[in-house]
Amino acid sequence: AARFFYQSLRQAPQAIDYFKSRGLAPETVRDFRLGYSPAGYSSLIMHFQNQGIDTSKLADCGLAIKKEDGKAYDRFRNRVMFSLFDLSGKVIGFAGRAMEAGATPKYLNSPETLLYKKKSVLYGLYQARQYIKESGFVVVVEGYMDYLTMYQAGIRNMVASSGTALTEEHAHLLIRFCSRIVLLFDGDSAGQTAAIRAIYVL
Repeated sequence: AARFFYQSLRQAPQAIDYFKSRGLAPETVRDFRLGYSPAGYSSLIMHFQNQGIDTSKLADCGLAIKKEDGKAYDRFRNRVMFSLFDLSGKVIGFAGRAMEAGATPKYLNSPETLLYKKKSVLYGLYQARQYIKESGFVVVVEGYMDYLTMYQAGIRNMVASSGTALTEEHAHLLIRFCSRIVLLFDGDSAGQTAAIRAIYVL
């Protein structure tokens, strides 16, 4: 699915323009397996059907949604896609940002599956884990783009909470790599409230 989304980016100038407008280099898009989910209702389903993969398996891992009549449609449609990795570098889920103004939700995450547990995943930890160990501390930001722009600028000892509250599971993950944690959340009231809550969790 990550390969499909990345390849679909070539036919999606609006998604390419979005990544460019956020200052991301092609290498960053490639290395973090960013991409685009086409607007159609069954683009991904048809792609996998051509490979002999049953739609029920796509539903099991959150890529498709099955209706009561048995028909299915793609969960992610017309969104720029962020691949979510486990600590071994395998893609275990996705987050998709809507391309249409006013679309809800703005960010859509994979549902909880056998592979993906939202409260236990920190965006970028797989790529940053060695830099965190070497520096002795980690910087925690809120969003995917916050992380990617700073990582691209050379600040590598960081992770993102992916727009969710920092959990005890996140804290246990981080303490495996360092004992100093810096919170760099948004400056608005919601970001500052989230930072105060995170301090107590830590």
